[in-house]
Amino acid sequence: MWRGSREPGGVTVEDLERVIREDLADIEPAPKVLVYRRDYRDETIEQAPTTPGMKYRHYSPSVPVTLLLTHSTPPAGTQRTTLSAFVQSLKNDGDNSRSLRVGVLCPSDSPLPERLSALAVPNIDWVRHPLGPIAEPAVSAQRLFDGLLALDGAKVDHIIVEEIQEEREGLAVMNRVKKAAGDSVWIEN
Repeated sequence: MWRGSREPGGVTVEDLERVIREDLADIEPAPKVLVYRRDYRDETIEQAPTTPGMKYRHYSPSVPVTLLLTHSTPPAGTQRTTLSAFVQSLKNDGDNSRSLRVGVLCPSDSPLPERLSALAVPNIDWVRHPLGPIAEPAVSAQRLFDGLLALDGAKVDHIIVEEIQEEREGLAVMNRVKKAAGDSVWIEN
């Protein structure tokens, strides 16, 4: 097994698999690209990380970040919560004497901002930073760090990031979001 970087990046898993299939077409079964933490885990590596990306919770702004898992299936035993209950928990954790400013990083064509606005929770100001279309995870990859920095600079109290599919560049985006997020919440649809 080839061991390269443990962080997905600009060269996607699909790109690597395509090249492998082309170059090693005569090998059966075709080699498979395994992605750390998606396809396998190694507790020894977790205890003694070998790259900076595994050692620290970097990519993080100075305010709390929560990953909203809205599409993927939660592990067995994991409870989902309603969007309304999650928003209320943000409100309960904040200073009730002033408006809470919550940054929202999500695809530009996501229904999440409309769902948040429809909740009509008083004293929450939603500050949106679109990541680009759902179908273009490469755009999300380009806009992620700018979004985290822009929202941090806008003095939001909390940032929520909606998950995107872990395909193509989306795998790298979600890798970075999971490192930045201090918490993950499974949202009911």
